[in-house]
Amino acid sequence: MNGEFDQDEVVDREMEARLGQALRALPDRRAPATLESRVLDALAGRGPLPWWRRGFREWPAAARVAFGVTSAALVVLTVLAAAAANAYLGSASHAISTPVLHDASVFFVITRTLSVSLASILSSSWVLGYLIAGAVLYAALFGLAIAGYRTLYLNADLEVRP
Repeated sequence: MNGEFDQDEVVDREMEARLGQALRALPDRRAPATLESRVLDALAGRGPLPWWRRGFREWPAAARVAFGVTSAALVVLTVLAAAAANAYLGSASHAISTPVLHDASVFFVITRTLSVSLASILSSSWVLGYLIAGAVLYAALFGLAIAGYRTLYLNADLEVRP
């Protein structure tokens, strides 16, 4: 059985060598003049994009760090603002004079009551499962958006014009 395997391997190598020789013997083909001129015109029409219009990996390092720090700071500020609003609207000691603020305070009190009730009912494994499911769905949303962008916009640029 080992001899058969070695023989098949030798035949494959011989076929590979013959195919390689045949392909190297073929003459180079030149692109049609119309295609070449269209490609060169398209490349000439493309100017260099500013750094903020290029991909994130092509941004300068300082801009990427500043973006990351700013994003993290905005997340922290949003969480702190939500906690402060929840604490302020949750206390019954302040008076609310306008109907809009009253409606907003009722909304936040209901939200706070629901979150406290759900936290006491749900175990941590359920919460972790919901967080994982939410992260997977969020990633799927980005994947679908990227696929849609590539399908609708990038393929439109690749179509051959007569």
